[in-house]
Parts: sequence; C-alpha cells; structure tokens
Amino acid sequence: MIGDGSAAAVAAAADHLVESLHSAAPDAAASLATGPTPALVALVSLAVLVSSLALFLLRHRTASSLNARQVPAAAGPGAGGKYQPLARGLEAAGVASEGEERTSGACEAEGEEGKAAIGVLFGTQTGTAEGFAKTLVSELQHHFAPHCTVELNSLDDLAADSEGFTARLKAFHAAFFLVATYGDGEPTDDAQRFFKWLHAAAASAEAQDATADNPLPLEGLRFAVFGLGNRQYEHFNLMGKSLDKHLAALGGQRVAEVGLGDDDQCIEDDFKAWRTGVCKGFEQLVLRRGGGGDDQGGEGAAEGEWEEEEEEVREYWVQYHGRGGEGADGRENGEVNGRENGEVNGRENGEVNGGEKGANGVQEQMSMGEAIAAVGWHSHTIARARLAAVRELQAPHSDRSTLHVELDLSECPGLHYEVGDHVAVFPENSEADVAAVARCLGVDLDDVISLHLPSPSSSLPPPPPGHHTIRAVLASLPDLHSSPRKAALSVLARCAADPKEAERLKHLASDQGKADYLQWVLAAHRSLLEVLQAFPSARPPLAVFLASMAPRLQPRFYSISSHPRHAPSSLHITCAVVRDVTPAGRTHHGVCSSHLHRHLPLLAHPSSPSSPPSPPVRVPVFIRSSHFRPPADPSRPIVMVGPGTGLAPFRAFLQHRALLLKGGESLGEALLFFGCRHHDQDYIYREELAAYAESGVLSALHVAFSRDGPSKVYVQHLLKQEAARVWQLIREEGGSVYVCGDAKAMARDVHHALVDMAVAQGNMAEEEAVSLLDSLVEQGRYLRDIW
Repeated sequence: MIGDGSAAAVAAAADHLVESLHSAAPDAAASLATGPTPALVALVSLAVLVSSLALFLLRHRTASSLNARQVPAAAGPGAGGKYQPLARGLEAAGVASEGEERTSGACEAEGEEGKAAIGVLFGTQTGTAEGFAKTLVSELQHHFAPHCTVELNSLDDLAADSEGFTARLKAFHAAFFLVATYGDGEPTDDAQRFFKWLHAAAASAEAQDATADNPLPLEGLRFAVFGLGNRQYEHFNLMGKSLDKHLAALGGQRVAEVGLGDDDQCIEDDFKAWRTGVCKGFEQLVLRRGGGGDDQGGEGAAEGEWEEEEEEVREYWVQYHGRGGEGADGRENGEVNGRENGEVNGRENGEVNGGEKGANGVQEQMSMGEAIAAVGWHSHTIARARLAAVRELQAPHSDRSTLHVELDLSECPGLHYEVGDHVAVFPENSEADVAAVARCLGVDLDDVISLHLPSPSSSLPPPPPGHHTIRAVLASLPDLHSSPRKAALSVLARCAADPKEAERLKHLASDQGKADYLQWVLAAHRSLLEVLQAFPSARPPLAVFLASMAPRLQPRFYSISSHPRHAPSSLHITCAVVRDVTPAGRTHHGVCSSHLHRHLPLLAHPSSPSSPPSPPVRVPVFIRSSHFRPPADPSRPIVMVGPGTGLAPFRAFLQHRALLLKGGESLGEALLFFGCRHHDQDYIYREELAAYAESGVLSALHVAFSRDGPSKVYVQHLLKQEAARVWQLIREEGGSVYVCGDAKAMARDVHHALVDMAVAQGNMAEEEAVSLLDSLVEQGRYLRDIW
C-alpha cells in the first residue's frame, strides 16, 4: 500500500507538471497552430496519468487521517477551494463509505427482466422513517441485488392521483412500508393523500364480494409494515396499525408481522428486529421464486441465520472558500453576517452567500435557515418573516416564561393563513452551543464552506445551497439537543483515538449494551452535544458529523394565535419557553423557544429615536393548513378547552367571533375552559379574555388554577362541574368541542371527562359514550390540536 507520504509526493509531482504546462502554454499554443509535437502529447498524457493517480490515492488514505482536522484547500478571494475527500482512510480502515453509494432511488417498478420489483415506501414528518427506509433499501440491495430491483418513495409521491395508487402497488412483487403517526393519530404531511385513498379503497373492498373473477385490489401483494410512534401518546402507532389492517383487507399477504417502533424507548432496536424479520421472510420468497441461495450463486443466508450489513459511514463533500470576509461576500475582518466578529444572529440571520438578485440587481443573501428550508421543505412556500415584536406574557416574579411573538408578513406576499392553521418556525442553535460543538469537532467557525452530495445517487438529504460559514452551518443544520441514535454512537466510536472511549461507545451502540444505552443516554436525556463532550478523543470530521451523526434541526410548529383580518400583514404566536431539568440535574433549553427568547430584550424595548436602528431579524417560516376551524355556521355553539399555550388558537377563534359580531352576525354560545398555575403569574391574555367575556364574544370563561388552592384544579375538573351545560350544547344544540394542548396527559384526561359526562348526563353505557365521541369526530364536531 502506498502511504500518505507517497500520495503527497505524487500529488506534488502532478502540481509540478501542471505548473510546467502553464509555463509552456505560449510555446504550446504556437505548437498547436502547426500541430502538436510528440513531446507535448507525452507531457500532457503523463500529467493526466499522475493527477488521476494522486486523486485516487487521496480517496484511499490511511485510517490515521480520520481523526486529523480537515485542512481547507488554499483559496484566494473569490476562488473556490478544492473538494476535500471527507472520510479520509475510512475504506482503508474497513469502514464502508458512501462516496460510491449504491443507488437507492427510484428504479423501474416492474423490475429488470427476471427480477422482483420491490417498493420501500415511507411517511415521515421529521425524517426518521425516511432514514429507516433508506437503511432497509441498503440491506435489501446488499443481500438480494441479483434478484430484485428496489424503489424508494414517499407514500404521496408514489402516484400523482388517487387512481394511481392501486396500479403502482400491484406492480410490486413486495412492498415494505415505514410510517410515522403524527399529531392526534394522523398521517404525516407526505402521506395524507395515500391514507385518504387507503381508507376509501378499504371501505369499497369491505362491500366487495371477492371471487376468483373479482379479486381484491391488492391480491397477491406481499407486504410488511413498520410503524413509528411513542407509547406516551394515546394513539400509539395508529397509522402503522391501520395500514397493516387495510393492506390485508385489500388482499395483501404479510411477509412479517407489523413492527411497532416506540420512540419513548430504543426505536432503533425495534426497527432492527423488524428489518431482520422482513429480510428473512423476503429471502424465502426469493428462494421460492427460484432465486436460490448460496448454492445457486445468490447471497441468501443459511436458514435461521442472518448476517446484517455493516452500517455505512455517510458523508458530504465539503468545498472550502477561504475565511469569512475573504471568500464570502467581500466584507473584511470576518464581518460575514453584517456585524463584526461574525456573530450568528447578524444581518439576515447568519447568511453568507447564495440567494437571488433583488430589484436593484444586487445579489441578496440567503440565510442558512432559509437554504435548509428550501431543500428540506420544498413543497411548502417558505418566507422570511420579520420578527416584529417579542414580549413576555407572564409576570416578572414568575420563574417560567411565555412569549407573545409577532411576525410581520408585509414582505411575504405568498404567505397566507386561516384561523386554526399552524406556522412552522426554523430555529437556530445558540452561540454557546455552536462554539461548544465546534470545539468538539476541531473546526474554525469562520471558515466558509459549501456542502455537496458525494454522488448523484446519494441517499443523503440534499445539503443547503450556497456558501456559508461553519458558524452558520452549525447554528442551523444539526440538531444538537436530541439524544443520539445508536448508529451515531457507532460512527463516533470509529473516530475515537482513545481505545477506552472507543470501546465504551461500541458497547453503548451494541445489542449487549442496550440497558446502558437506555439508562445513560435516553433516560438521562443526554444530548448529542453532551455525548461529544463526554468523549473528547472522538473528533468526527465535519462532513461525517453532519451526514452520519446529527439529525437535521427540524422546524417547530405553533398554533397561530391571531386572525388574518384582525391583524393584517401580521401573524401571532404564543410560545412557552422550554426549560427542562433532566434526571441528571442538567438544564435543557428548547431550541426554538430559546431562539425567540434571545430577541426579547431587543424587540420588547425598541431603540430610542437617538440610537441607530437595529438590523431586522428574519426567520424562515411556512404555513401548514389545519382542520381545526371554527364551525362554518357561527350560530352553532362551541366548547373550547385550552390550558396554557393551548389557548393560542382560541385567541384567534375569539378574534374571528368579534369580527362576526361587529358585522351583525348572530353567534352561538362560546364556552372557554382555560387553565394555568397561578392567578397572578401565568394567566396569559387575561385582559383580552375579560374584554371578550364582557362584550358577549365569549359566553362563559372558566379558569382552573392548579397551584393557588389547597388542591390542584385542572380544566377537566371544571368540565365536570359544568357537565349539564356542556352536554346540552353538544347533544341538544349541535355544538362542537375543541381541545388544544398537551397530548400526553391533558387531552387524555379531558377525553375521559367527556366520556364520563356522556355516561352521567346521557344515561349511557361507557361503550355508547365512546361511540358517541367517535361519531362526533367523524362529523367534525370533536377536534383536537394536541402535541
């Protein structure tokens, strides 16, 4: 094997040859006028050969360079650096790299001649289901490449319209589904159309008399389903269970039992067990089709055994563009973000380069957050809303914080919302966390880089476009506060220089270390950043860290607390600032709420006329439509239950009713059940609610204070006290019930209170009461916006 020294020597020789060619350029031009000389042809051929050899060796360097800091290629102002080979020596160390990744994108659904066509289909909200789907694709291709072709797709992207889903699924020999349950037992955004078709198709099939001449729509389709959920929530894995049931009802045949992944525990282990069962079951299908095992040239494992593919270490390619101010946008002294010293929250939130030309023809800057939003949430209209106001809603002597946030939409012409909709806000990591992770990775925050996929067929999420400082990248791209997955720990172990640290990380990532992983990582709520700090000898390259260890920082969704006509060109958010104390005594801060809270001093107290205006703060946002709407007939009564920030959408509801009342509309009764801890600390929007009650917009206001009395009082207790009136509005006057807030406890307790109410007030058995509430859900008269 040729070592790094030899590679460097070859590279130096290549550079020398290139310089020789440059110096010989005038003579070469003259020679070419009369025809190339043999000497010149030989020189060019030798240069190409040596350069190719140097590039090859750089992609196959020794394992020792994995822990070395990546040194940027020299780049002068305005010049791009060279691509850096990112997993330096990973191949030599026996670690698979994604530089030449196997194709996991769409293939022909029919499969190549003689091969089974396999579909791997996912529904994801945060990317976990998609990541698992890509892992399954890799596993299938590793073991069954000679016998099948694999298509990877999101559920909604499988077909352009509802009529196409049946035909697309029937074209597969087998289909494997990985679906998350989101919100109140709902499909994810990228699976809405598919589940709407599925329920309609299942209802149609139920009424069908299946015969040999009239088979069920998916007769003969082999399938398996893995659901992603959390047992802390009421509708645990509802989408996975529903999909498994309906596929069977449509004629599908299970390859493996439905897997129920629990994110409250180790969902990776759940997925691994299901994946192994799927691959074993599929292996038997391959054998039955004549694919054969090892004795027939295939790669099937012996019966009862299964050798899993080693996880790949995936990576982006990084191109360096000098330091901030040199290769970024021409500003000097590292003034990358519009302020001195390269602050994260400078002009336009840390952008460096990229974007599009404005009206004046000057290149407008694209923030890192906007760049991420553009590639990760392209199906939504992303806008950069100006942060117009942030004020505290709780009393000064409260030890907690709730923010009223106002976004100015006057420069966002494509952004529109309705009452009950959600707004997604893209957050940033704090400056302290960015500095801390930079120390762990050994990177210079002022270096300007661009990220690229290692190959066109790469399954990595597309990187954000443009040139950005590493500071901006680490502020907006990685989720530093979620607990790391086992796969991330496995990658980190390969980067540890200390053998003891490497062994400990391998143990935590292993099946044998499951109990320690659950205790030390999950139960302790240890974040990725804290794990990096606990193993200082492990310094993963930035490109590996972003691709194989850190999940993408996801937008946070908030119920909009304003009416578009009540606050034109404005959107309001009611946001609880999250400060959780972990079992180990560490304080974790919510990423998005803390990001907004950092602007509180500035925006709560505007600059005086004599002081220079502060630069505008902009945040990338988009709107997600919701079914959580007031009744179309305003004369219908409504019952609203929303403690804490669950009040947010009902503030918009009340603004809506105020506008209708002002316009002369007749309104039905409106009851609001609100809850907080103390009357004098966290009774948010108290004056507004009192004014609505006095004006008749609100018929009755019931407030539960859980810490002011000798016993704790919650909204469900007040519901029981007002059971007779609430029951009359629901049962006799056709009213609707709306619940907003915590899904783990409050929404469940309120639901039980409604069941008890129906039993007591309607003289029903409990089963009848549950059935009644189910019918209200189907009628759109019992709606929940819970998280």
